[in-house]
Amino acid sequence: MRFFVALAMAVCAMGTVPAHATDSAPAPQRSQARITGTYVVTSTAKAEALGLYDTAGSATWSFDGAAAQRVLPATLTAAAYGPFVTACTSGGDGTVTEQVAGPGADPAAGLDFAIIADLLRNRTGATIRVLPDSGYARETTDRECTGEFAVGNGVTSRDVSAGAMFANGTVGYDRWPMRLDGSGHWRVDGVQTASSGDGSSRAEVHAVMNGTLKELHAACTVPTVKQLRRVHSFGQGAAVLARAGFGKPHTGVVHIAWAPRGHYYVDEIGDTELMPCGARLHLYRS
Repeated sequence: MRFFVALAMAVCAMGTVPAHATDSAPAPQRSQARITGTYVVTSTAKAEALGLYDTAGSATWSFDGAAAQRVLPATLTAAAYGPFVTACTSGGDGTVTEQVAGPGADPAAGLDFAIIADLLRNRTGATIRVLPDSGYARETTDRECTGEFAVGNGVTSRDVSAGAMFANGTVGYDRWPMRLDGSGHWRVDGVQTASSGDGSSRAEVHAVMNGTLKELHAACTVPTVKQLRRVHSFGQGAAVLARAGFGKPHTGVVHIAWAPRGHYYVDEIGDTELMPCGARLHLYRS
């Protein structure tokens, strides 16, 4: 629940103080933060193929767009399943061949997207995964039956949701680790695998994020009392918050039961573990 609350809060207006320089080295002003990359899902064939989607399959999405919380515009660029061949009847009488070969008429898609930054623990990661609105792939059926079953022979096609092709094991639901490269850009380069029944699937993501965590609408992890235990002044506390991705805090003295007297704490930690990166928090001495 806290995860979804944090994602909702990340949509709120950010503070006016820039996020800490650990986001990236000083850079020229950007008109907008952008995210580019590819998301590829492949699946193995099941031991017993009862239908087209029990065969091995693959799909590739590309994305290149401005940062937006929760939905990242994408395009289905490749899709394949099959071929899956069945007899027209129990006695044979020809074959029916089904397969998916390429994107359909509407390849526009959306990927679930969000960033959770835990800079103090070096555990920053991104959610990037296929949504039900995943673009359409083209499924074709080639009917080549014989004799009296030849009626209706020929090739027909229809568009099917690309996300539904991997309903029995789509992967990518774990958070993807992020890292800063030498040019100060956040990157995702990872693989996730999962098993479902007697089959398995694999997701591979490569993404480059051009912008600071604040510009990318990331949610940063609020420092705990334990992480502030060595803080002995508001200046030191502000430095910890900066390393955690937040702006210059509001300060004050407010005693609360869960923070020993003289210790420093962030007031927001009582409500949520996450706040929008770059936000101005309330740093208090108990």
